[in-house]
Amino acid sequence: MKTTLNLFVLAASVAILSGCATRPPSVSKSEWNSISPQQQAEYRRLERIADNQRRLDTESDRRYVEQAVKRAESQFSRSSADHAQPR
Repeated sequence: MKTTLNLFVLAASVAILSGCATRPPSVSKSEWNSISPQQQAEYRRLERIADNQRRLDTESDRRYVEQAVKRAESQFSRSSADHAQPR
């Protein structure tokens, strides 16, 4: 039980510390330190906007695919029903 608790605390600590990174991974430490705190804040704000846009694009793509599948299923159902009727 104590080992499980220790592993949980370790995993939680790693998750918290990695979430509290002071700079984006795409920027070197020297580059990050060379810009003003205001520029850093603006960079973080733009990163959040870009992340949100990527998330929205992914959700939009998923909805588009779901709608296309429903349309195809509907057309297939109608086509199957038309062929099943005797002539």
